[in-house]
Amino acid sequence: MGKELYVNPEGFTPVVMEVFPYRTDGIGCLVVLSNADRDQHQSEINLCSDFKTEDPETVFSMKGHIYSMLQTGDEQVVLCHSGKTIRLGSHADPQVLLTVEADMTRLLPARDGVFVLGLNGYLGLLRGATLVELSVPGVATLYYASQAPDGAILASAGAGGLFRFQGGAWRKIELATNVEIYRVEALAHNEAILAGSNGFCARWTEEGLRVYKAPGDRDYRDLTFYCGKLYLGAGHRGLEVLEGDAVVPFKDNVFSFHLNSSERYLFAGGYNEVARFDGDGWVATEFT
Repeated sequence: MGKELYVNPEGFTPVVMEVFPYRTDGIGCLVVLSNADRDQHQSEINLCSDFKTEDPETVFSMKGHIYSMLQTGDEQVVLCHSGKTIRLGSHADPQVLLTVEADMTRLLPARDGVFVLGLNGYLGLLRGATLVELSVPGVATLYYASQAPDGAILASAGAGGLFRFQGGAWRKIELATNVEIYRVEALAHNEAILAGSNGFCARWTEEGLRVYKAPGDRDYRDLTFYCGKLYLGAGHRGLEVLEGDAVVPFKDNVFSFHLNSSERYLFAGGYNEVARFDGDGWVATEFT
């Protein structure tokens, strides 16, 4: 599946950066519009309470690039954006919380706060208005951090990088691969799901890797669990699902750079589109 990026009449291209379930049947999205030179940005939070009957509407916008949005409750979000600024508050009125020295790239959920990812292996844990640094030394590109129910923290990076925080320090877990691990989902201190470049999808345990069969021309940028199954986002190549020992196509005409799920729905976003699956059918919309 391929698609030319949409350019609006003002010469800006809208791209869905994050998607979240909102309340019971709604949806929340971070959309960033950029010009052709990518030196001008307009960022928006779009929201609706019932995605089946209404399109998301812009409730907050600002000049500048919001790199990431994390919804920490139905009515609260955390943002990080240009100017090295973190905001906290409602979707429509997120207020400046603090500024940081790190070049932030993404916000991720933690058991007792928010993970803040950044360049050069930066990782912080935001608790309230306090940011505790947990950076991974010697790592050029940190893609993701995940905290298991038992409290263990795992982080994934390039060149087969998988790290576990234990005893107050990071320790590298040696893997029999050198792919880019874009996504780690920590299930416990000794178990995780991994996804990455070149069709890489695996379950890691202390005994090693169980690598699942998947097409080699895939970059799995995101994953989510929905109704007991593991779904993987193959970007412009569609959405795929793990069946037994193999990753197989699920829906090839949906953009799946960003995934999320709730008990009721599976969400996929990318380019200027966002879509939702309820177990039977899909609804979708485009941002212009």
